[in-house]
Amino acid sequence: MNIPISYIIAALAICFIVILISRDKGILYLQKEEKYKVSKRLLLGSYLATVSITCFVISFVMNLFIYMQILQSKALSSNNTIIACFLFLGVFLIAEYGIKSKRTIRSN
Repeated sequence: MNIPISYIIAALAICFIVILISRDKGILYLQKEEKYKVSKRLLLGSYLATVSITCFVISFVMNLFIYMQILQSKALSSNNTIIACFLFLGVFLIAEYGIKSKRTIRSN
């Protein structure tokens, strides 16, 4: 594995983890917010988006470990983890733009 490519991939993994932490802080803020009534749809969309981002980060790191040949398994392959990454990104997009509607976000 080339040195610059490994730095880029490690930086991407760190960025995804930072995004995950910021989403967790946002959910905690929504749960504690008493000034506005937070709709159940907004909370459900936030929970689903956070779970899908978490699973995406796990699949991405597993794919990174498979690429670096740290994790060698016959059941897990690079193709399986890439498919999992795309599925979790799809779930994230559905949760972010389908479940959480603009009307729900604007009313809060």
